Amino acid sequence: LFDINIDKIEEYFSKDIKACTKQGVTGNLNDNSFDDERISFINKNKKNKDGNNKTLIRFFYPVFNDKGELDLMIGFGIDITDRKEAEQKIIKNEAKINKIMQSALDAIIIIDKNGIVNFVNPSAEKIFGWSHDQMINHKLTDTIIPNYHANAHNKGLNEFMNGKGSKALNRLLEFPARKKDGSETIVELT
Repeated sequence: LFDINIDKIEEYFSKDIKACTKQGVTGNLNDNSFDDERISFINKNKKNKDGNNKTLIRFFYPVFNDKGELDLMIGFGIDITDRKEAEQKIIKNEAKINKIMQSALDAIIIIDKNGIVNFVNPSAEKIFGWSHDQMINHKLTDTIIPNYHANAHNKGLNEFMNGKGSKALNRLLEFPARKKDGSETIVELT
């Protein structure tokens, strides 16, 4: 905990903080948040004593005197450098994986636990004739699963989601799949 002279707030903490008033804290905080009782903001790439860049999240609480004037700020900071670096690595890896899936010659369709499609690559669009928009956020049984296999598909998905395993895992299976024009093709499911 520390307190500082109100004139030193911008010098010590953030040039984005514009004003503190009796009603609370107001200001223009980029990538920050504030409410009536607390100011929080992230300092990016602040150098520590060793010259290494650090990312800190800081929290400050204004304390007002009896006249309603800002008297001091009490605050603390947390070093979130490792977390931010890990987030950046995840973002870069996701971008790589997305590029691989988008450029794959095989059809890739990913569904959620309810059988709703949440990813379709261009090859899947080309093979099955359904556009990205016609598949995304729709049940797989409404597009490529033939009607006569819909119940078995739903049962298998349900059993898998309820921890009963799946006959389709770790096996290469062949199934009929419905194209947009109504014709069917045999696909390998992995």
